[in-house]
Amino acid sequence: MSELELYRAYLAWLGGSEPLPPRRIFDFPFSNSDILEDGSRVVNRLVYFVPDLSRRAPRCFFFFEENVFRKDCHGDLALERPSLRTFGIPG
Repeated sequence: MSELELYRAYLAWLGGSEPLPPRRIFDFPFSNSDILEDGSRVVNRLVYFVPDLSRRAPRCFFFFEENVFRKDCHGDLALERPSLRTFGIPG
């Protein structure tokens, strides 16, 4: 999913509340974890949440950036494939 598609998903989730500007939704990292590592690659997931405090009860829009890195023989990493995804919506 592109950044534009992600932002559109955020706007749809938000409804009529005041949105943050597109780049600001990345201001709320929640966790950063390597979810898989072997001899040739690392898969890292950076989870974000964007709070909405405009309603009676606070709520959050969650999404993640999944980055696949390939590992060379020295263990150095090179980004192979980044992707943005929302939970429950294919990206």
